[in-house]
Amino acid sequence: MKKSTGWTLALIVAAVFIGLMFVLGKNSGHKVSEKNDTAASYAASSSSSSKKKAAVAENSFWSNKKNEDLSSFMSSWQKKMKQEYVGTYDGKEPNYYGILLPEELESGRLKNQLIFDGKQKNVSWNPSANEQDGLNIVAVAAQSSQGMKNILYFFAIENNQPTVYVSTTNNGGQLYFEKSQNADLQKNFGKIFHS
Repeated sequence: MKKSTGWTLALIVAAVFIGLMFVLGKNSGHKVSEKNDTAASYAASSSSSSKKKAAVAENSFWSNKKNEDLSSFMSSWQKKMKQEYVGTYDGKEPNYYGILLPEELESGRLKNQLIFDGKQKNVSWNPSANEQDGLNIVAVAAQSSQGMKNILYFFAIENNQPTVYVSTTNNGGQLYFEKSQNADLQKNFGKIFHS
């Protein structure tokens, strides 16, 4: 009798063990399926997000291609002018009398310190914007030499029109800009913007 009780007990334990394995295997398979569903859902939303970003880039005022075109133009233009510039279009951060650009435009530290044609304007640094509010700076170039009268260019979009502003002053922390009189610079920035 003891032998049959032992076998019965062993069969019950084996059956419980097999049952548990079956249940656990089924649940873990379900979890894997959930993970796969979640991964597929994430991939779909990520793809959707990428498409939205691409659509925004296509509709934006400025793009990487336009940046490259401006870099190429500025490279030849500065040689013709016998000047050297550091530009955001080359992935660099121009330094104009200690003002790092575009960092100080982005942070708002230059708010109320930029005067354009005698007026303060709402200025922002947002090259990838697809809407415009005020004067949107899409690129900056500063003369690389640190002389007494350096030149700073803001490549801007205002009322959906490209304009190059120039400053050669830094009086009391304020920068005074006027539209650049360099026709070649204005014309080529306009071409690049409208391309």
